[in-house]
Amino acid sequence: MYCWICENEVFAFAPYGVPRRTGKCPHCGAKPRSRVLAWLLREVLGPGLAGCARILEVGPSQLGAETLLQTRPLGPRPWTMIDRRITRAHRRIRRPHRFVRMDVTRMGFASRSFDLILCNNVLPYIREDRQALAEIARCLTIKGLAMINTHTGAGPTLSVPAHRRLHPELGDDYYAENGDQWAYGEDFFERVASAGLHYRVAKLFEKRPREFLDENGLKRNNECILAFKAPAALERCLHPELRLLE
Repeated sequence: MYCWICENEVFAFAPYGVPRRTGKCPHCGAKPRSRVLAWLLREVLGPGLAGCARILEVGPSQLGAETLLQTRPLGPRPWTMIDRRITRAHRRIRRPHRFVRMDVTRMGFASRSFDLILCNNVLPYIREDRQALAEIARCLTIKGLAMINTHTGAGPTLSVPAHRRLHPELGDDYYAENGDQWAYGEDFFERVASAGLHYRVAKLFEKRPREFLDENGLKRNNECILAFKAPAALERCLHPELRLLE
């Protein structure tokens, strides 16, 4: 077994999360969604980005701040990270990358400032998520691409208090991991569209055998939400492992 993040051989991936499932790297702590992100950056988006591409990550995890910047899945391109709080991992970010303490719902960047915006499992924690999506759209270049990864379930989007009433079996740990403001449903994409963004859902590794997923610590349902202003942004996503759905 092998972790794509820390590039270590793994005897076995560890259990994690609520509900419990297998896929956490015992060396670096990376979960399946982080390995999928690293693969997309390295194999799909990186080759299609110009050398001077401007990259923004919203709400970077400790793993992203400490490990992704070191392994450089996008090469030497400068990377801006923002969050409402500052952690020790953020303080260790060094040039050419930078960390800025900032709220995604009120970003201080000029319009069309970034060619690639990463927002991985962040929106479920933001009460003003529609405003966050509008800001992402504003700061994205015309041919830019945003990766807005979040879990969506069946039924309508619910606030966390409403979701708790329907699912009393889920405890605080579940909402700490999956979002303390929103439990997104099938109508999540209406919020993306209302921000002025088009979108595709990219399905990954569908033709790969179960053994490949187990060996690389991946889930069977490997999906990524790609948002964009112009269809030309998808030209960089023409990869044999990627299937784009409307």
